[in-house]
Amino acid sequence: MPYVRKNKKEVLNYLKDNKDRHLSIEQIAKELVNVPQASLYRIIETLVNDGVVRKFIIDNNTPACFQYVDEDNNYSHFHLLCTKCGKLIHLKCHEVEELIKHISLEHGFKVDASKVNLYGLCKDCQELDK
Repeated sequence: MPYVRKNKKEVLNYLKDNKDRHLSIEQIAKELVNVPQASLYRIIETLVNDGVVRKFIIDNNTPACFQYVDEDNNYSHFHLLCTKCGKLIHLKCHEVEELIKHISLEHGFKVDASKVNLYGLCKDCQELDK
């Protein structure tokens, strides 16, 4: 069992070190070659259930992504997804928070902002298209 704890610690540290990224199991497995992929799935599932890692499902064609949750990124936010390069950007701004409040108060609907994706072109891809 010590190797299980060691693997979990290695996965958790990797996710902490990359907390600004959304990572698929495949991406994590490429970096953590010493952690068996079957173990990786179980470890990630445990961390998600414990609330330490957030799971993102972008669409039905993209593997789920995972991100470490701490006080810096533990907030409701929409995602901006670039349809050209695949970059995923957290949209954290006052106007979005106001929109979520408005939808709740005026329409009686609670938005799960972590599942809201807005599709378009990121700034870099817009520059490339000029």
